[in-house]
Amino acid sequence: MSCHRIQSLPTGLSCWLILPMALILLLSGDLPAPASIIGIGPFARQTVQILYDGAGVPHVVASSPAGVYWGFGYSLGRSRLFQMELQRRAVQGRLAEVFGPAFIDADLLARRDRVSPAELAEGLARAPAPFREALTAFTAGLNAAVRAVWARRLSLEAGFTAVGIAPTPFTEIDLLEIFAGTMAVRFNDFTQELDNLHLLRYLTEKYGQRRAAAVFDEVVPAQAVATTAMMAGTWEDGLPVASSSSMGAAVGRFSRPFPDSPSPVLRSRRRDELLRKLGLSDRSGSYAVALSARALGGKGAVLYSGPQMGAFKPPALFEVGLHCPEFDLVGTTPVGYLALPFGATRHLAFTATAGMGNQVDLLALTVDPADPSILRGDGVTVLLRRRQEAITVRGRSRPVVHQIEETDLGPVIAAEGSVRYVKQRGWQGRVVDSYVAWFDANRATTLAAWVEISDRMALATNWLAVDRSGAMACVHTGVAKGRRAAGDDRLPVPRPTAFPYPDRRLAAFDHPDGWFVNWNCPPILGFRNGDLVNVWGPDQRTAFLVDQLRKHRDHLSAEFCRDLEQAVATTDQRAFAYREELARWIDVASLTIPQQQAWVAMARWNTRRLDLNGDGLFDDPGAGLFDRFWNDLHRRVLEPTLGSFTWMVASDPNGTRSGLLLRALRRTTAFDFLGGRSPRDVVTEVFREAVEALAPGGRPLPRLPCPRMEFAAAIPGGASTQTGPAAFPMFMNRGSDVQIAALDPRGVRVWGILPPGNDAAGQHAIDQIGPFRAYQFRDRPLTLEQLSRKVHRKAILRPSWRE
Repeated sequence: MSCHRIQSLPTGLSCWLILPMALILLLSGDLPAPASIIGIGPFARQTVQILYDGAGVPHVVASSPAGVYWGFGYSLGRSRLFQMELQRRAVQGRLAEVFGPAFIDADLLARRDRVSPAELAEGLARAPAPFREALTAFTAGLNAAVRAVWARRLSLEAGFTAVGIAPTPFTEIDLLEIFAGTMAVRFNDFTQELDNLHLLRYLTEKYGQRRAAAVFDEVVPAQAVATTAMMAGTWEDGLPVASSSSMGAAVGRFSRPFPDSPSPVLRSRRRDELLRKLGLSDRSGSYAVALSARALGGKGAVLYSGPQMGAFKPPALFEVGLHCPEFDLVGTTPVGYLALPFGATRHLAFTATAGMGNQVDLLALTVDPADPSILRGDGVTVLLRRRQEAITVRGRSRPVVHQIEETDLGPVIAAEGSVRYVKQRGWQGRVVDSYVAWFDANRATTLAAWVEISDRMALATNWLAVDRSGAMACVHTGVAKGRRAAGDDRLPVPRPTAFPYPDRRLAAFDHPDGWFVNWNCPPILGFRNGDLVNVWGPDQRTAFLVDQLRKHRDHLSAEFCRDLEQAVATTDQRAFAYREELARWIDVASLTIPQQQAWVAMARWNTRRLDLNGDGLFDDPGAGLFDRFWNDLHRRVLEPTLGSFTWMVASDPNGTRSGLLLRALRRTTAFDFLGGRSPRDVVTEVFREAVEALAPGGRPLPRLPCPRMEFAAAIPGGASTQTGPAAFPMFMNRGSDVQIAALDPRGVRVWGILPPGNDAAGQHAIDQIGPFRAYQFRDRPLTLEQLSRKVHRKAILRPSWRE
């Protein structure tokens, strides 16, 4: 490959630390440039080239990894500097000083849960040299873009002007904080244990201990209930949980004559809503399918993936290509990350989905009455520290001061009388190690090496990868596999949990069906995730993907994945799982003629939520009817029992966790949620009322409004940070980036789409929204040979190496 003829850039770290702004030469052309012009042959050792394809995606070509990551950082700063500033402020708790009082609580949560700079510095100090060198180079490149804005060689993004701030340089710790504050704190810091305890208290007061335990076990099952998993086989290490009697003891132990503290989950959701208004991702879902041709007697493999991190403008992800003698790497990554979780190299294609592992325990510790600086639990004593956080708020003359309590085991997230609930995070102290693992995985040349690297990943994720021979592998990473909780892991516990690191490996190669599939399902049947069990219910949307693969088994290919994307985007997952069974429970003979016609409309509906003519309404009235019927039925059956806690088992068209609803209707629950009525009577009554509400007096069933697909990110106060529209009439349940990679012994081809565009402003801010809407994919050039046919313009950066 011609890339190997490129001379080496200096690899010493000091030269990256003191770079002044690069001299930039921009050469543009209407036609792709030949290889000799785009610089694929040898060039000066000081040069880094950034080649842009037709979608404005930067491909950095350099003679060393340090040069590549310098160009990566510069490219990111050139395109997404304001977004980077928002990311930094969000994870450090400094949004209110720009956006006002609405963000005070978001800042407080960020400061409470923040991974300390000292911990990150310790992790960086023990990181291997290649990671440290890449981070230093990446930071220097990003800051070169900052200085270019200062010097007016790059345009100042509109967002800075809109909110009245200026870009400032980033430190290496800033960039580690962006990873820690999102991938660890926002995407791997889940705990529902206190909400579960509040539910159990509510049920106990309402029904007494025995019946409350029966309801609680249905809402938060003690055993794994999923019926679809990523790997074949069964997890043999089921962890014991407490009985209903110990649940009663927990309620008695932690009950106090004062109100429950606010719901941590709902508080986090309110924070996430605010972050969405700034275009910052609060989601960590994703779907992925790895296909091997071996099962059909062929060679090669396909990897199809859609990381779901929200629909924003600019996107939550950044697309880039990195090319040097050591590697070619193309794909996407959350904005500000050094590693690419979603992409391909010359050897492998890889992706990831949210692992949703039980990595966080809530410790219920009591303040020592003789010494308020001490917390005590079951055989544990820890120091309770208190610190004041002064939050600067725009429009206020004085900062808002809040007290935060913390321990060496983790932050205090709630207080009820003398009880402090301490969040113990299994990944504490291992965030940088996890970052390094993801970075190193980008360099793996074999699946075996890739799997071995995953052992160092402390955060819960699902990794999937394929190679050119057609081999596949998947891994469930994180420290939740060998954990042992001190009690019922669905509720707060009285002493710390042991989280082994590195934990035992949970990985698989070459599934007997010829595929690995994950849409945030458990890694293997029987695997528990404690207080988060509802996210792995029996009605997993992964079952939808498996159903599609089985129906088209003889036609599985990269082209099939393009078709599958349309089904993924528009299928109502509740209808896929439940529509037929619910329709059978309706007593059709008892309905009026118009109601029977409505039943036929719902039964014949193909479960797709479509608005192909763009009039803002569902094409099929059955889509709107099912939505109304489902929501009414869910409330009718579950709300009388669960009250304000019904949200714990709520579903929407994009994913469902409502196995409880079907169990209640099937009468397989230990508690009668129907109050003695027959399922047929309840379902028929709700359906009849839903039809009457939508089409009173026998009128024709209307077509209801179809939600829009919105990519806009507006700044509170009305000052938009973006330019141009980025919306269309029909919502699609798709990845923030969708990528398909086809590998065989001859090589690797990659296609993808990143809506609405890879830049924050200009022509490439919305140029991918049209193809996205039409389910079209762009070539993502991986090798320099592929890239030579795609280049539309280039930047030549000549950094000065003098101190």
